[in-house]
Amino acid sequence: MKVASIYGIVGVLIITFTFFASVYKLFIDYPFTPFLFFGLWLFFDSLHANLSGTSTITKIRNGKYLRFASIFVAGIILGLIEDFYGFVISSIWLYPNTDFSSVYDVVVQYGSWGFFLAAIVEGISFFRVLLIKKHHKELGFRRHIKFHWRLVGILGALFLILPIVNYIIFKIHQEYFLIFGLLGVWFVSDYATHLSKRKTVIEDIVSFNSYILSIIFVSAILSIVIEFRNVWENDWIYPTYLFCTGPLCSIFILFVGWVLWIISLITFYRAFEAKLEKRLTRRQSK
Repeated sequence: MKVASIYGIVGVLIITFTFFASVYKLFIDYPFTPFLFFGLWLFFDSLHANLSGTSTITKIRNGKYLRFASIFVAGIILGLIEDFYGFVISSIWLYPNTDFSSVYDVVVQYGSWGFFLAAIVEGISFFRVLLIKKHHKELGFRRHIKFHWRLVGILGALFLILPIVNYIIFKIHQEYFLIFGLLGVWFVSDYATHLSKRKTVIEDIVSFNSYILSIIFVSAILSIVIEFRNVWENDWIYPTYLFCTGPLCSIFILFVGWVLWIISLITFYRAFEAKLEKRLTRRQSK
């Protein structure tokens, strides 16, 4: 049996155990969300490695730690940014079981974001390779549209600033300003990616290629698995759902929110990775 298959099975067992522990209230004093994220990473990494021969863990096994380190650091930064807009400013989600005065709780809370982002990156990578292999080509439309990237960057900066101004001065409908925060992270990150001469998520969306389809697939899977388990765990709660109150509408809004959320996360990581690689290339050329 391949090594990737072995740790993939371990990932499934970890995911199953976190559900079992949550449903039957086992070890209630221990946080299991980081283990769920870790298990999801192992699972998606295994699928990606078996399909393409490469993945984050494959690189680690070959002594190349940069990819995982960049994902983990980017994940922690993203956790802080996303909680600033979603938890502090908008209060779209709350953490009833987290004591933010505890160093342990804070380390667990934001350290787990590293594994969460790793699961997203590997999940998208797996589905993208799968779609390309299945159709024997990159999917999507060949559209060449010129974007005013400086305007995209300015809009992103405004979207990041507006929620802060509203929170400090006006305090009007703060829950809706999470959308501005997510769009701000996305647009600023895509602008930075463009400056690094890399393809952006906005361009992927215009082409509607396999990358965007992969984001949708991963959003669907992660939203179902993570939110379903949280029904028993209540690691986070949503005091309100934007635009609606009915159950079907709430599920739809939650899914759309997950897609936008994952887009903001992955665009930030792509910009972070591009910037890091550019700096390393400069150092090596000196």
